[in-house]
Amino acid sequence: MVRPSEKFADSDRKSQTTQLLLKAELATGHTLAGIAQTKRQVGDDEGGKLARARAEKIYSELGRFLSDPKHAKHLTDEKRRDLMVGMKRLREKLDGLTPGGGTQAETELQRK
Repeated sequence: MVRPSEKFADSDRKSQTTQLLLKAELATGHTLAGIAQTKRQVGDDEGGKLARARAEKIYSELGRFLSDPKHAKHLTDEKRRDLMVGMKRLREKLDGLTPGGGTQAETELQRK
């Protein structure tokens, strides 16, 4: 028979693992967005598109996870807020990229 203290410890471990996994996924999304920009800057448009698509997928999956009460219950309010702030920054970074992966400002400079 499982004691209540063991159930709580197991639940706490799951919560910590979930938080670490989501934080790592978010960091990966930011890294991929940066790679997309760099690839575009060096003329690798296809590489930029691929990196951006992967970052967009991470953003989308994190959004679904955080909006699902079944999964979000494993997060503290503070950790959930931190993840939402990180997602907002990722969205801004992704929105600043052109479809090829570079920033909109870089695209304007190339046109001139």
